[in-house]
Amino acid sequence: MLGSLTRADLEKHLHVTKKVLQARRAECESQNTDPLVWSCQRIIKWLRDIDLKEFADSLQNSGVHGAVMVLDPSFNTDSMATALGIPGNKHMVRQHLSEEMKALLSTKPLGTPPTLPRPSSLGRATVSRYGDQLSHKKLSVKV
Repeated sequence: MLGSLTRADLEKHLHVTKKVLQARRAECESQNTDPLVWSCQRIIKWLRDIDLKEFADSLQNSGVHGAVMVLDPSFNTDSMATALGIPGNKHMVRQHLSEEMKALLSTKPLGTPPTLPRPSSLGRATVSRYGDQLSHKKLSVKV
């Protein structure tokens, strides 16, 4: 049922707001940090800043946002180049994109103390139904 709730439902019935997300996005609007909270428009701004403006508008309505870049293990430089429409024969452009993405994704979120180590794995629980029984399993994702 949670998957069917809209943002308005979450705010109205469960009092879940996006103030923290909005604050983090505002903090990194003029700095290339905390890409996890970037919108597609913020990625387009970053692409223009790194001299890829001719490809930046290709990202419109692509569904690519910061969380995809940071959390999706299958999303890589080739995925981004494909989303941007960079031809395979543009090796220097793709190399530039690769270096810039690597630098961007190695940044820490704003407000993260430099002394705290980044966690090496994230845990997520899943519940599966087998016949009439429910099974609870913990998945680990290496970072």
